[in-house]
Amino acid sequence: MIKYLAIMSLVLIPAHAWADTSVPAAGAMEFPHAGISVHLPGGFVLAQPDAPSSILRATRKTEPAGSQLLTLSAFSIGKGVSAEKFAELMLKKLRARRGIANLKVVSRTPMAIGGLQGHSRLLDCTRAGRQVAIADVCLVRKMSNGHGLIGYMLTLESPGPRSAGLLSLFGKIVKSVSLTAVRTPINTPVGPLGEPVVHAQGGYSLRGPLNWYVSMTPKGLVAGQSNYFHGGEVRPFLGVVAMDVKPGTTCEDYAAQQLTRALARARKAGFKASVLSQSELTLAGREARQFVILQEPASATTKRAIATAATKPADVPHCESTLLVLRTFCAMTPDGQNRSYTLGLLCNGCETDASKAAAFMDRIAEGFKLLTPAKLAAKSDRAFHD
Repeated sequence: MIKYLAIMSLVLIPAHAWADTSVPAAGAMEFPHAGISVHLPGGFVLAQPDAPSSILRATRKTEPAGSQLLTLSAFSIGKGVSAEKFAELMLKKLRARRGIANLKVVSRTPMAIGGLQGHSRLLDCTRAGRQVAIADVCLVRKMSNGHGLIGYMLTLESPGPRSAGLLSLFGKIVKSVSLTAVRTPINTPVGPLGEPVVHAQGGYSLRGPLNWYVSMTPKGLVAGQSNYFHGGEVRPFLGVVAMDVKPGTTCEDYAAQQLTRALARARKAGFKASVLSQSELTLAGREARQFVILQEPASATTKRAIATAATKPADVPHCESTLLVLRTFCAMTPDGQNRSYTLGLLCNGCETDASKAAAFMDRIAEGFKLLTPAKLAAKSDRAFHD
């Protein structure tokens, strides 16, 4: 069963089409949390991944108009799924994707990738009424801890009909792929920050790490990395929430309210919560408060509930405790409204400690900026608790 999926968009071709063994000039892109690396061809520009399964997104403009899309994705999958079966599952998802029509499988072939036997295809279709060619390759590997599998999909998509140049490029990229040891996200470097993702209604932007996904939700921006040691669960997970608060509410007042609510939610969910640290810091150049809270199951019943909810696929381990880092402040908007801004970071307590989680928050906070906001409709601060 697939929990999260990682897809790399490329154009796929029969194995004989990649006779050129040279590697694209750009350096290797490494993704330790997913245990894979690939060379990024020259001219491609990195874009922010937009889903938990997304590892790499990059685009390159083509003439006379349009652009190529290169993507890499990784999914936590259950036992018994082969590369060919995984490829068929991904094809079903592509057929169901909005804007995709007239999808035709031109060819299928086994393909060596990363030292394993993968399954590749060459596809033709129309996207939003325009012809595109797609090459993809799927592979499956075992996790080093013996729990579950990871399914990878590398894809190159290009406007217009198939071409020899496109197939040659795809072959070079496939040959550059290497599988490495999978590491827990909290123990991998937070990469360079990407372009700002703007939440206009909330009046802020976030430059997420380029090796994290960032997505817009009705409650605010969310970001994070999939943890393949725990079935693709997103940990660390970041939620950003902006809320209008009562006039005169200070940063200290609101931070105290946040802490009280966080502790109450933990207790209601069957957890015991301990405040490990409290700090006076900054966020977006403003005075802020930060709390690091350890949440642990308060009973055997809660432990069983966690195991039942988290174990998907069924053979992956789970982490019972979490670390919640809250950093919050209040600021006046141009129209005189008092507004609170909170960043909430969830990490697995079995994999890290308070200082490392706080260091992650320091890095993420560097990418948070205030903008001139529109009126705010958000009424809930639950984005980082859900």
